[in-house]
Amino acid sequence: MTQLCELTQIGRIGNVKEVGQNLMISVASDASYKKDGEWMNRANWIEHTVFGRRDKMKDWALDTLQAGDLVFIRSTPSQTSWEKDGEKRYGYTMAVTELKLLTAKADLKQRAPADPRAEGLRPLRLPAKRAARQRRRASARAPGLRRSLPRPGPRRAPFPRPATRSSDAAQRRERRLARRSPPRARDRPSPVPRPP
Repeated sequence: MTQLCELTQIGRIGNVKEVGQNLMISVASDASYKKDGEWMNRANWIEHTVFGRRDKMKDWALDTLQAGDLVFIRSTPSQTSWEKDGEKRYGYTMAVTELKLLTAKADLKQRAPADPRAEGLRPLRLPAKRAARQRRRASARAPGLRRSLPRPGPRRAPFPRPATRSSDAAQRRERRLARRSPPRARDRPSPVPRPP
């Protein structure tokens, strides 16, 4: 049986800090719950570690990520232990294996226009098959609407129908019988009289 131990999180970045050769990224995900009919706000904060041996990921994260960005992050948890004041303590380290930026915080401020014509954009044209399907559905709902809808365009001429196989088979059979059957008596040529 395949074994797996990983943590996948989609959330917003709270802090990105460099600790020694490693990079610590704090990510928060919404974990709100309902209590007595009211929603209680709660966030799950998880701190992920990008180790120094992952130079490209570390440099990309330092240059790109900012607080508030929405990210997809996948990590492998491993248990760590240390001693403090003569007491042994345990914790978990989330070693990052995959990190993607989904939406930057700056992109959230730029909203798409409600009307594409307001920005000088052409409205989206549906593909022909999809438009025809919508016309069929509309006509099925309202039969009187069929005449008012525009037709998609001129119809193509139908392809010529191929010759039927039955006629070809009959012709082949007649040729085969003509080769095999001996000529009838009346069809035989009359014998040439021999000279006396």
